[in-house]
Amino acid sequence: MVYKYNEVRLPNDFKLNQPGSLGMEIIRALTEQIEAEIFYSNNGGAVFNISFQLN
Repeated sequence: MVYKYNEVRLPNDFKLNQPGSLGMEIIRALTEQIEAEIFYSNNGGAVFNISFQLN
């Protein structure tokens, strides 16, 4: 699953495991529950790739 937020970039010092917004806390908790991997980048805006297996 890919989520892209156009024109809004992540801060240069952004770290996924660093405490931050409630939204990021929820995303981390949900990806852990479904045993997913999450990757992020700044590619024309903030991009999050969440990889998980369907059962």
